[in-house]
Amino acid sequence: MLNYKYVKLVIIMKRLFVCFVIATFLFSFNTNSFNFQDNRTFLMGMVANPKNYPNFTINDLEEAYYLTSISSEIVNLWLSVPWWEEEEKFSSPSTRALLELIYKNKLTPIFHTNFWSLQYVEGYGIAPLLDIPPDMPANTTLQSEEFRHRWLEHVTNISKEWQPAFYSLGNEIDLFYNYEANQADFDNYVSLVAESYDAIKSVSPHTKVMVIFKIENLMDKNTWFLIDKFDKNKLDLIAFTSYPYLNETYDDPADLPADYYAKIMEHTNGMPIAFTEIGWSSSFLIGGNEEKQAEFLSWFINVTEDMPIKIVCWLFLHDMSKEGQETNANELLGLRKHNGEEKMVWQRWKNLHDVPYKNSPPSIPAKPSGKSSGKINTPYTYSTFSSDADNDCLYYLFDWGDGSQEWFGPFEQGTVINATHEWKEAGNYVIKVKARDLYEESEWSEGLAVSMPLSFLKGAVKISEWIEIFGRVILYRLSCFNSDSTLEIQHFFSI
Repeated sequence: MLNYKYVKLVIIMKRLFVCFVIATFLFSFNTNSFNFQDNRTFLMGMVANPKNYPNFTINDLEEAYYLTSISSEIVNLWLSVPWWEEEEKFSSPSTRALLELIYKNKLTPIFHTNFWSLQYVEGYGIAPLLDIPPDMPANTTLQSEEFRHRWLEHVTNISKEWQPAFYSLGNEIDLFYNYEANQADFDNYVSLVAESYDAIKSVSPHTKVMVIFKIENLMDKNTWFLIDKFDKNKLDLIAFTSYPYLNETYDDPADLPADYYAKIMEHTNGMPIAFTEIGWSSSFLIGGNEEKQAEFLSWFINVTEDMPIKIVCWLFLHDMSKEGQETNANELLGLRKHNGEEKMVWQRWKNLHDVPYKNSPPSIPAKPSGKSSGKINTPYTYSTFSSDADNDCLYYLFDWGDGSQEWFGPFEQGTVINATHEWKEAGNYVIKVKARDLYEESEWSEGLAVSMPLSFLKGAVKISEWIEIFGRVILYRLSCFNSDSTLEIQHFFSI
């Protein structure tokens, strides 16, 4: 006869074992079965598109960049204008505000300048054609000296002004080659990239230059040889986009072979690799769902583990359409739903980002140097520098001591950089600065004490503000100062 207490103990032990198995499974699921030992070796990124597109608010946009900042280091920066209009677009208030939002959230943008776009061709339909400035002949090719001169001038100006950490000179460039009329022109593009590389490095040595191929198109057209055409000494990264669900052979990530990306290694000669776009749609239009989307991410990370990957970007933060209302499967490529709710893949992506990035932080910047006293409302320039063991480009955060802080950069590590500021009120301030590479920050530098007294002598009068209505000044504020810059009297008068 069995002992009742013994049977009860066995039942309890079995239950504990089942709980252990379930917990182990859930832990494995939550950590996504990523095969990292200690650190990840690549930066993560996405397009920080807001929820509720196209009816999003400013708050939605700010939230999108915050969510991106806690799950990525990189953002793709696309401008919706042809390449020759990019300089003007970058100077617009909206783009400057967007860049300020990016840097405020400690994100690093990949700049993109593309040389082709989809256009209508009579008798053919939609084709990838060279983007030609409107004042140039319609039959211009990449061999044109004028086109090349203007392109080189453009990418040089962008690089000099904005010092991008990463700069793509063509997106999914193998699609351009697909159109037979372009094939003879492709080698001209290859040589233009080499010249662009030299031009960019002459004004922004730290900028990492890349071109981007579309994996599924390379497979379909067997155009891997296009990668071989490029001088690997004139590129810093070879980049790819990948959406395996576009390959009709695979409707489930579980069916994807482990050697799906093997051809990449045969043609890149060990160069650093970037995936600037990856994704799997959760749309019913392709038999997708959230489970398949999340499983694709785990599969991707595991099969690329031994590749020299430096950047991995999921396409969208948010779906571009409500679930069930999409007209194209690509509209449901987000990590989060159209309304902002989390999808299964979001937590998996977040868990991946929580794995520390292998990085050496920049050194503590040198104490800022510059004038230690001056006048208010007068700009003064201060200098510092920091170094980075990984040779990453650096951003600098200046704390001016008056409640304001400003980011500057990026700059080549080890380079002395300058930042300018003016104080609005008299007082004593301490300037300090910290450096940031693409992943983490240094400690604050030693502070520089500065004094900004007012510049008025005893009895000096300053008319500092006025009220104007319909073009007529009707009220003045007059201030009179003592020799120690204290306010002696202030009154208003009208005329």
